Amino acid sequence: FVFPASSEPLGFALVEAMACGLPIICTDEVGSSCYVSSGKNGYVLPAKNKDELKKALLKFVKAKKPDWRKIKSFGSKSRYLIETQHSPSSFMKQFKNLLK
Repeated sequence: FVFPASSEPLGFALVEAMACGLPIICTDEVGSSCYVSSGKNGYVLPAKNKDELKKALLKFVKAKKPDWRKIKSFGSKSRYLIETQHSPSSFMKQFKNLLK
């Protein structure tokens, strides 16, 4: 999922893409970029930098073809991060810990 926004305070689409098991490429000006662990489930780039966007896209290409193994691996990590750290139940657990 590529989200090259240059001014997006939140960006729900990024989190939704992660929940669908997609690897993420986004800019550092997307508020939800904090959900991306660069090099693990995607890449966070400087905004308005076409060269960095191209480099990030090429990290998912091998021998001029999609690197499906890497795409699936990064996507699985995206899904795992959402399930374990950002699910409704994990939110409630963190919220209850704040109230203690």
